[in-house]
Amino acid sequence: GGTVLGGGLLLAALLILIVSGCVEIGPGIGPFTHEFVWTLAAMLLNTIGQEVLVHGYVQQVVRREFGAAAGVIVAAFVLVLLHYTLFHTDALLLLVNLFIAGLILGMAFLWSRSLWLPIGIHFGWNYVQGPVLGLPVTTIDLWPSDLVVLNGNPLLTGGTMGIEGGLVASIVLIAATAAFY
Repeated sequence: GGTVLGGGLLLAALLILIVSGCVEIGPGIGPFTHEFVWTLAAMLLNTIGQEVLVHGYVQQVVRREFGAAAGVIVAAFVLVLLHYTLFHTDALLLLVNLFIAGLILGMAFLWSRSLWLPIGIHFGWNYVQGPVLGLPVTTIDLWPSDLVVLNGNPLLTGGTMGIEGGLVASIVLIAATAAFY
């Protein structure tokens, strides 16, 4: 369920960009190549590691001492801190969007009482963005495909940072946060 939700959120942002004329279908090959299994495994392990640390540990420690809301907020900040290499002015919107995504993941954990939902959401978003569409995932171009090419205003599309670095992702993530809340 979480993987479908995360992928669906990314596809919702993509649909807005398509309607806005900011997307072209490129020459890419999509997810099914010989590297598929290795990329899938590496991405899943990375996602599990981040979620166990951030929402399985940090959020729970803070929640016990200061309450559920503080746990979600602090965990979202820690998720941003895990991406410290992005701390430069070009990535400010991406970092804000990572924080909002961290709120969603924290609320998903509170709602489900299981790490599997936030793991699925996180993985689904990253997997659809990278291996399926061939777009950068948090500025890292993981996949040798250009199935989708973003050609609009980088403020909207995220440009070289991937969809999650743009305002369209902000809109989708804020709507998802409101829905979870």
